[in-house]
Amino acid sequence: MSRLLFNHPFLLGFDSIGQALEKCLKSSDNYPPYNIEQHDNELLVIKIAVAGFDKEDLSVHQENNELIITGEKKIKDVNVEYIHHGISCRKFQKVFLLAEEVIPISSHIKNGLLVIQLKREIIKKDVKIFEIEDQNT
Repeated sequence: MSRLLFNHPFLLGFDSIGQALEKCLKSSDNYPPYNIEQHDNELLVIKIAVAGFDKEDLSVHQENNELIITGEKKIKDVNVEYIHHGISCRKFQKVFLLAEEVIPISSHIKNGLLVIQLKREIIKKDVKIFEIEDQNT
């Protein structure tokens, strides 16, 4: 798919973005459910339903422009026999592609939700002017 999107001759060096998009699309599983909220122009909040997971079972980290959230229940109680097991605690990974101006600022668990706050910083773009050299001489 990224070859179709980023194969235009005016899009130079965007291969990594295409690969990241493909990775995000492949991890589009709906488990666990999540919300993305925009509170103002600068604050984004991701809320992921993580009932049954402890803080130690979750990981939130950023690799380049990807926010990666993983969950894996580390301790299982082998002495428990379930009559009904409706609360799923299966392993998951969510990958969110972040624009360069979006920066994760905090994460916490509250009421069974993993809450990740992101801040959109306005990045001042520099204008570069290149002198054209004459190499005909």
